[in-house]
This record gives sequence, C-alpha cells and structure tokens, in this order.
Amino acid sequence: TILPWFVGIMDDNETLEVQESGTRSQLAAAHRDMTAPPNSPSGYPNKYGSIPFRFPAAVELFNVSPIADALVGRRLWDSPAVVAERHILLGPDYMARNKLIQEIRTRALDQARSNMQVVQQMERQAFGKKSYWSCKEAGEQWVSDDDDDPDSETEAAYIAAEEAAAAADVAEERSADM
Repeated sequence: TILPWFVGIMDDNETLEVQESGTRSQLAAAHRDMTAPPNSPSGYPNKYGSIPFRFPAAVELFNVSPIADALVGRRLWDSPAVVAERHILLGPDYMARNKLIQEIRTRALDQARSNMQVVQQMERQAFGKKSYWSCKEAGEQWVSDDDDDPDSETEAAYIAAEEAAAAADVAEERSADM
C-alpha cells in the first residue's frame, strides 16, 4: 500500500510541523534515496510495513514540476520557480491553471512510461521467477506476501525485516501489559 505522508515544512525550510518526525533534509534524503524516513509524520518510528532498503525496482520522477519537487523536499518552498508555479495553481486564472496541470500530468505520464521498461527489468532481476512481471509473462499467478520460500537475497532481507518488526511489536505489547 502506498499512502501519502503529509507534513508541514516551517518557514525556516528545515523544521517539520511535528519536530519529532525529523527534518526537511531527512525527508528529502528519504525521497531522494527512495527509502522510508526514520519516523512517521506523527513522529513515531516506522513499525508497520517499512522495509529497511530501497525497493529494487523503484525509479525516480525528476522535474515533473517545481511544486512536485518542493513537496518531496528537492526544492525549497521559497524557490522562485515554486513561487511562480504556486501563483498559477492557486491564482484566479482558470485557463492558466488547467494548462499547467495538464503539462504536469503529461510530463509525469511521459516519465512513468519511459521508466516502465527499467522497472520491469530491475524487478525481474531482483525477484527472478517470483517477479510480478515474470509471472505475468508466463501466465502464472503472482506470488503472495505470505510466501515462505524466498529465492533471492532481497526477498530474504524483506522477510527478515518483517519478522523483526513483528517481534518488536510483540515485545512492545508485552512490556505495555506489565
């Protein structure tokens, strides 16, 4: 599941609205590295479904728009390009706003389409015969999350991380019950 993590970045362009959730630099690094940030937007450590490495088939979408870059910490909110785009998006000119939104959508779609071959190749390389794309091509059912027969280091690391997180949850629940 992919969920948005909405956070506010304060006027100093570094402090997040909930200070315990980290800094803009940490959040930007997580987006750049395509890994989970150390804490959730609430400031608590990630403990449900976070993998301790970058998903092997993850690819970046760069320069889709200045606002998109600011949303993931690649640009500062006071960047002239971000401010200019914000004025169009939030301004009164309906035609200019719709034209800009269409341009942004087109750039995002073009990048996603051009990256799809890389995504498929990297996913197959990482997961071998259990790759979604390999299974789809062979007409086989994709392997479920509860598969206990890992055949790649990446899948084994993912399963080990999930088991460690589950064990930590159990230990936390036990200590809370005492």
